[in-house]
Amino acid sequence: QKVLEISSNPDFLAHVNDLSDRLGKKLEMLTTKHRPFFAGYRQLGLMIGLVLRDAVSGPVLTKAAYDHGLLIVYANNDTSVCQFLPPLTMEISAIDQVMEALDKALTSGKRLRRLVKAKSAISSLRKGFKSKT
Repeated sequence: QKVLEISSNPDFLAHVNDLSDRLGKKLEMLTTKHRPFFAGYRQLGLMIGLVLRDAVSGPVLTKAAYDHGLLIVYANNDTSVCQFLPPLTMEISAIDQVMEALDKALTSGKRLRRLVKAKSAISSLRKGFKSKT
């Protein structure tokens, strides 16, 4: 009952809407900065799907985000999307810190993706050479 009381409070809902708007603006900037790795986002309030370049990018960003102190998990049904779910109770003052960590994670994710793709290509080449011998 207490949860319903808090979550239906107009001040709380205004706070969540403010967080959502501010995060959306920051995500727009990050989308521009990190394109094509970060292709865009889908947002409904604080439920945010980070749309990435390909199916490899979701697991890569999950790892990079963890390394930068964020818990972002790729969607099981589409690994090119990561679930970004900031808490409803997050302080406005924490937005810059969270978005800075996400910015760093996206930068790291782009680099890590290149390494994963290169390793995959090398493994494919090795398999091709082994099957010919």
